[in-house]
Amino acid sequence: MSSSELALVSPEVQDVPFLHSCYVSRDIRGSFQPCKKVSEEKVTCDVATSLDAHRFTFIVKQEMSAIGYAYGHYIPAFDHFEVGVTLLPSVRGKGIGTAVHAMLVKTMFGAYKARRLQAFVSTRNLAEIRVLTKCGFTKEGVLRRVGLLDGVWHDLAIYGLLASDRREVIP
Repeated sequence: MSSSELALVSPEVQDVPFLHSCYVSRDIRGSFQPCKKVSEEKVTCDVATSLDAHRFTFIVKQEMSAIGYAYGHYIPAFDHFEVGVTLLPSVRGKGIGTAVHAMLVKTMFGAYKARRLQAFVSTRNLAEIRVLTKCGFTKEGVLRRVGLLDGVWHDLAIYGLLASDRREVIP
């Protein structure tokens, strides 16, 4: 997948219904992350105040069509960003996830001067683990039985990437 076809763009008001559907749809969230209980009004407010709160959300676009979202949320107490990517099921498994993660890493370390990025991922989500590893993240630990989703307990692995360890990823 050519990253030139992909873009991370700041959400606008017209993107709120898409973001909301990404947050609340089991089909989009998949079996590794819970659906959020959030209204479109709350999403609108979050989009409007994201820069002030250092909660950066990006719409992932491919040839101008929204295909997912990515985020980098600053945690001031520990001076790092928690990051993640969610793509529509129709575009998964095509290398787009790796390209989007690489773009997110470059953006967070470049434009937002991140010192450290970290991601939480279900230990059962092998595709996400492969992508994080490909992008230079290191597994740092496991939180056991931390999430109950659809009656199944999940362990969450913590993956981290320091600015000093960063390398360029070419998907």
